[in-house]
Amino acid sequence: MSTGPLNTEVPSVAPAAGVSIVGRLFAITVLATLFFGFSLARSSIPGVNESHYLCKARHFWQPEWCRGDLFLESANPHGVFYVVFGWLTTKLSLAHAALVIRAGQSLLVAWGWLALGRRCLGDTRQAIMAAVLFLLLQATGTWSGEWLIGGAESKVWAYGFLFLAAAWGLDRRWLLAAVSGGLAVSMHPVVGCWGVVIAILAGVLHRATRSSAADHELPSASSPAPRTTLPVILLALGLFALASTPGMIFAIRSLASPGPEVASEADYLQVGVRLSHHLDPLTFSVRAWRDYVLLLMVFLLVRTRLISRAPAQAWLERWMVAAVLIALAGVAIAWGPRPLNQLPWWQLRVKLLKLYPFRLADMLVPITVVFTVSAGLWQWMSQRLTAGQRPAILTAVVGVLLWIAFRVPGLDKTLDQQPVAVQKDWMSACEWLRNHTPQDAVLYATNDNWSLRWYAERPEYFHFKDCPQDAASIVEWNRRNWVIYNWKLKVFADGVVTQQELSQLRAETGITHLVCGRFGPVKMEPVFRTSNIVIYQLPVSE
Repeated sequence: MSTGPLNTEVPSVAPAAGVSIVGRLFAITVLATLFFGFSLARSSIPGVNESHYLCKARHFWQPEWCRGDLFLESANPHGVFYVVFGWLTTKLSLAHAALVIRAGQSLLVAWGWLALGRRCLGDTRQAIMAAVLFLLLQATGTWSGEWLIGGAESKVWAYGFLFLAAAWGLDRRWLLAAVSGGLAVSMHPVVGCWGVVIAILAGVLHRATRSSAADHELPSASSPAPRTTLPVILLALGLFALASTPGMIFAIRSLASPGPEVASEADYLQVGVRLSHHLDPLTFSVRAWRDYVLLLMVFLLVRTRLISRAPAQAWLERWMVAAVLIALAGVAIAWGPRPLNQLPWWQLRVKLLKLYPFRLADMLVPITVVFTVSAGLWQWMSQRLTAGQRPAILTAVVGVLLWIAFRVPGLDKTLDQQPVAVQKDWMSACEWLRNHTPQDAVLYATNDNWSLRWYAERPEYFHFKDCPQDAASIVEWNRRNWVIYNWKLKVFADGVVTQQELSQLRAETGITHLVCGRFGPVKMEPVFRTSNIVIYQLPVSE
């Protein structure tokens, strides 16, 4: 076997020169602070998914905490995140742990963003302007529900590692790129694996289109990089496998199923019921489709007007194109009348759709657009403004964009969006549950659930958002959903809930306490009452 040089078909570009280590650290700190502040402004603690991620992380380290909770005791596809950060939840409060993790992921994403931005745009200021544009787009909505700057989650770390892997790959620093790509897979197998797959596809597109694109590309910032030898490639593959294996082990474990029928039912429930807003493109809103078509049109318009662009920017565009091709394949797989389980080969279709074929396009389209628009704005300012005018104009533009991004109302339904009286009553109810119920009490919130497990620190019987990811637990989650639904239909047939009916619910489900907002009338005295929240302790059957 030859060990000669190999052509890896990736454009080489050196990082922008003239920036000191101190300057880069300062820029990373500034951007990380911006990301951290945006996450707090847009997603108060606990964020929409934090109450699930961090509660699971705590239970991973302390199994006795909320023992008996279906969601917490289900499979852990993001187990590496729980291993790395779960210990924080045992030393700090959940809220303080969320702050620490958010700060850490903001630093990582800022590092990766600027590393990629310097290679694509050649300038830290342009990369920061692109980041501000991106925050504005994130504030106004997404296509399939994919976001980057928000609560503490494993996917945020995965994207940060992917950005670094792309930047180091553009430098042909394959060993660093391999480790970073492997860490992305370990942190979030879906995001990491798709990132690697589309990077490979982008390389294929680069080879197929490099001659036609050459007239539009700037020469590399450095002399052509030496070709990579086979031993380096093999070592990089080994490092990637080593770094990605922990995450893949957890992911593969979560795929276990008692049988093919259970697996098919779970796949359908995940794609067609619980996560259709992420996995079924025919359920995405018209606004989401319209906005992303407009983004692609803006990209094409600005792209054709750019005077020049770096080879790394051309590769980023192909990365986006590869992600869009995967998403279009997902649309083709999903196409047809509903419900999904009436389509030909529906079992295969939902199994493919559950792999989230849309999330990388949902992320890379706005990222590529903001990089392109930032380059276009910079070229426009360079042509029409003097060197003395540009800083003031740039600062004003960035300031206005940031103001808009921070002012756009959030889309997620969280406790802090409720009236102050409702917030106080909810917190009082959760404090009462924490202090006056045994550790093995089982809770169910009949209406809104503002992170009940997070605040009350007791297991829950059912919460629609807390859908597990292993087949057996998904099917059980669905069974509990129907148990609650059918019970409500039955007890409200006569317009009132009796003590006997509450007793029957406890016997069938094990629920010990109902946390109610709009619920009733109930022929039983509550154990806790405020203006907005009532708690009933379900009686034991005689």
